[in-house]
Amino acid sequence: MGIHGLNKFVAEKAPGAVEHAAPQSFMGRTVAVDASTCLYAFMIAIRDSENYGNLTNEAGEATSHIAGMLSRAIRMLELGMKPVYVFDGKPPLLKSGELARRKDRKAQAEAEMKEAKELGDDVRVKQLAGRMVRVTKKHNDDVKKLLKLMGIPIIEAPGEAESQCAMLCRAGKADATVSEDSDSLCFGTPLLLRSMNFTDKKQPVMVYHLDKLLQTLNFNQEQFIEFCILCGCDYCDSIKGIGPATAYKLLKDYGSIERIIDRLCTRPQHGTATKNIYNDGIYTQGVMNQDQDHMNQEQVTGSNEQVTGSNEQVTGSNEQVTGSNGSGTQTESLPELNEISGSGIQDVDKGDDMVDEMVGDGLDKKGSDQKKKKLYELPFMYPWAEAKQLFVYPDVIPLEELKDLDFQQKELQGG
Repeated sequence: MGIHGLNKFVAEKAPGAVEHAAPQSFMGRTVAVDASTCLYAFMIAIRDSENYGNLTNEAGEATSHIAGMLSRAIRMLELGMKPVYVFDGKPPLLKSGELARRKDRKAQAEAEMKEAKELGDDVRVKQLAGRMVRVTKKHNDDVKKLLKLMGIPIIEAPGEAESQCAMLCRAGKADATVSEDSDSLCFGTPLLLRSMNFTDKKQPVMVYHLDKLLQTLNFNQEQFIEFCILCGCDYCDSIKGIGPATAYKLLKDYGSIERIIDRLCTRPQHGTATKNIYNDGIYTQGVMNQDQDHMNQEQVTGSNEQVTGSNEQVTGSNEQVTGSNGSGTQTESLPELNEISGSGIQDVDKGDDMVDEMVGDGLDKKGSDQKKKKLYELPFMYPWAEAKQLFVYPDVIPLEELKDLDFQQKELQGG
């Protein structure tokens, strides 16, 4: 979910970029809400205490999402907030690998659930129930209808909901993005509000300030995006041996992902793209020289049925989020991204010094040059350039095409 290990890294490296605020401090503010993360939270949290399933109506249809969305929306309105709910569209092809892995985790959870029930392990059953949550198109349609009846504006994004939220914020149509997905910051949202769940009145909202984060890390937005890609995201696997701390140091020493890959990384000679389902010819980074026979060409459809893995421990402190994106043309984008320069970036020659420190001075006893050792092996598929493009130019509805973003007061009739 989101950027691997980013929240912990920010807490340690840039604590001043995050503040804790009371929900009522956003009175009168317009907030763009990532509806998908809300739906997952409600489907996981609001459950039958006996069978650990979702709440249902007499027809056996799940109602947890409706109860949760209604309660959350009412609470926000009571506090004077002006929510705009944004729903995911079609996921991009680049995310198919992550979606396939989520599907695999769900299948594994179902098998483990059967075994846990046979053993009478109620604790394990409850844990696995959260990993098997699936948000369907009907669940989305149910809450869209509910919000429309309440007069709350909704947007059906063509791609990632959080990218559309970020665009609203950058255009001045919203003051902040409400999402648990940390890659909202990669899309350029100035303020990211996390933990706005209202379950505990004393629990503050975590407010991430993008400008303070960039200033503390001494990054511009482009460098921050490349840092997050190195950490690992939904569009690109992480590189073994590179976590947030290492990614930060490498970017400071080398200035860009391209330099890091060129000087420190090797490409695997053989391997299998584990259900990373891509069309031929889409990627240029680390693909063209590979044997295409190793690629799995299975087609994965981009439905909105997602699998959560919230209770699964994943090596490398992975964050999970719902995912769905799309394709199209964007007319409003991030502010102009400057070319990587000396601002905040150390002399790239220091990158060579770092390699020398790790593998020696690169000279044999006779003083002849030796080839420097490559320290990291890239995943079989590592489309970092395409991932960067998705963050910089996401698929969103242009501002001029957005209408009815204001709350509509409904006249309720009753006896």
